[in-house]
Amino acid sequence: MGMRVLACCTPMEGVFAPMVPLVKALIGQGHEVTVATGPELVDRVRRAGLTAVGIGPTAPEAAAQAINDPVFAEGPEPWRLGATMFARVMAPRRLPELQKLIDELQPDLVLQAPVDLAAPLAAASRGVPTLTYGTGLVLEQPLMSKMAEWVQPLWAEQGLDGDDNAGMYRDSYLNPVPATLQPELGPATTISRSIRPHVPGAADDRLPELGHRPVLYVSLGTVPVFNRRDVFEVLLTAVADLDAEVVVTVGHNNDPATFKAPANVHIEQWVSLAALLPAARRCSATPGRAQRWRRWRTGCRWCCCRRARTSSPRRRPAARPASRRW
Repeated sequence: MGMRVLACCTPMEGVFAPMVPLVKALIGQGHEVTVATGPELVDRVRRAGLTAVGIGPTAPEAAAQAINDPVFAEGPEPWRLGATMFARVMAPRRLPELQKLIDELQPDLVLQAPVDLAAPLAAASRGVPTLTYGTGLVLEQPLMSKMAEWVQPLWAEQGLDGDDNAGMYRDSYLNPVPATLQPELGPATTISRSIRPHVPGAADDRLPELGHRPVLYVSLGTVPVFNRRDVFEVLLTAVADLDAEVVVTVGHNNDPATFKAPANVHIEQWVSLAALLPAARRCSATPGRAQRWRRWRTGCRWCCCRRARTSSPRRRPAARPASRRW
């Protein structure tokens, strides 16, 4: 008889995509899986052929609330927005709904993303074991410790003891990163099991028609607070004079047809990374760990676009011409 599994995932493509092959493998072995994610990702989950339940806030809603949280302005760390969003907004909003789902579904296992901080607490409060799946490198300890500190009151309210990793590495961890890229797994060392990493798409998927020049891939991720139109317009200006084919993905919250693309730029909502990355000489992205790992795996060299500390258009950066020696 198969298990019942509750798969918990914050509503972001970069968090959900690595979960898909795991969930399909579980279903293929006869297990019953329900995915609990944010409302805006439910249709995406169902298009993947999976059962979905929408809970908690949307990612844009959580990001906007995090920006207005006073703790966001207390430090310059690049991870502070994500930490605030996951620990101080999403976790308390998702927790009661996850507990209700566990009571209804009676799962044998909770499969959790490393940033869904409500999942390990909901599971612990109901005595259900957890399995954390890696979406890239193990989260750095300062980030993990700060998120654990911020969700500790939630653990105390449940009469449970938290830890320095918010309960994320208590049972098992699936690690998609080879030791050559991450020799130390920190708190996941004793519970880690290696798995083959997932790159979305297939090698023979359709791509935009590209010429014979080098290919540059530009992405700002899938969260609307980051992949804003005004930032893309700056980037498009910066790459317009490059002697290269530039592929830009703008996400499902932007319409490629509304951008004025330079002649060397191809704008899409999404492209198959499995098909594109082997052809790309450079990748430019916001510093998401899952994005970085996918590029490392395909051998694509990458550069980082710093995330703005605010979503205010008043702080829109000025465009600078891109160097031709890229």
